[in-house]
Amino acid sequence: MNQYIKNKLEINGTPETLNPLAEKLKSDDGNDPLSFNKIIPLNNESEMEEKWGIPSEPEEMDWVLYHNQTILNYEFYTNDNIPLPIFEKFAKTYPEYDMKVEYASDDYGECCGIYKKEANSSKLVFEEPDEPFEFACLLWDRDPDEEKAERMINEYEE
Repeated sequence: MNQYIKNKLEINGTPETLNPLAEKLKSDDGNDPLSFNKIIPLNNESEMEEKWGIPSEPEEMDWVLYHNQTILNYEFYTNDNIPLPIFEKFAKTYPEYDMKVEYASDDYGECCGIYKKEANSSKLVFEEPDEPFEFACLLWDRDPDEEKAERMINEYEE
C-alpha cells in the first residue's frame, strides 16, 4: 500500500530574487510550478527513484509567493518517500536562500520531519518535530484532537 507524503518547501528571499527563481523552476510547458527535472535532469523515467528518491512524479503541485513576495512556498505529495536528493541539490545550487522543508506521511506521525538550510550554506540540517503526531496533523490541515477521536472510534469498531 502506498504511503502518501505531503511536502512543503519554503524558500526565503526578496521579490527581486524569488520571482526569477520561480520562473526558472517552472516546467518548460509552464504546467508545473516546480520541475524536478530542472533541478536533477533525468534521461528516462526509470531513473526517477535513483536520482530523485521517489518512485513517481509528485502530485498536486501548488505554489504561492506570500509575505510581500519574500517567501516562495511549494506544496506537493509524493509516494513512499520524500525527494531528498532534489532538496539536497537545490540547497547546493541555490545556497543564497534560506530554505525549509516540512514533510509528513498520511499516517500522521510515523514519517515526518523538517530540514532547514540557512542562507550562504548548502547544508541541510534535519530536525525531528517535538510532537510528531500534532506536527503531521497540522501539515495535513487536520485538527489533532479530531484525528485522535476518529482513531479511537475506528479502534473501538475493529
